Amino acid sequence: MSKASHHKHMFDDFFRERQIRRALKAVARQRVAMVLQPGNIQVIERGTPDEEWFELGVRTCHIRGWVEVLHENLPTGAVRFQGSNPQFPEEMASKNHYRLTEGGWAVLNRSHGWVLATFLVSTIGLVVAAVSLVVAWLALPQSGEQAHGNHAMANPAVELTVPGVQLRAAQVGVVPPWSADHL
Repeated sequence: MSKASHHKHMFDDFFRERQIRRALKAVARQRVAMVLQPGNIQVIERGTPDEEWFELGVRTCHIRGWVEVLHENLPTGAVRFQGSNPQFPEEMASKNHYRLTEGGWAVLNRSHGWVLATFLVSTIGLVVAAVSLVVAWLALPQSGEQAHGNHAMANPAVELTVPGVQLRAAQVGVVPPWSADHL
């Protein structure tokens, strides 16, 4: 496979995924405008398009578990109104009527991305906390280095060198919160 055809294939995949998401959004946009009587006939505005890209996209969404069939072979056509009387077309096509599943709503709201982002932020927070604990532990006085009485640290400055980073902190008179004098 040549490099040019690889890039073409990559863009084809991107374009197809966009069409699949467009089909998912088209299902989500549907709404019932009114219910005609007798027979409880639902008039759906912003209905799904009768185009090949939509049919391929919605079937892919069905395979992925993002939509489910609500009504199979539902008579479908454009309803015209003369005053308040609906005029149905002479020939009605039949097609499936879909609804979104919880997974489909999650894809539309990009919930998975938010979960990954919060996991990443919490992992970074955990690493920072662990590094802070190590730095604090390294700054503690060794046995025999404590001053008498107030447990203040004897070394005036602690210098910690990590490859590429140099940390320096003056720690004169710091009383650890777990000491008896701090309470």
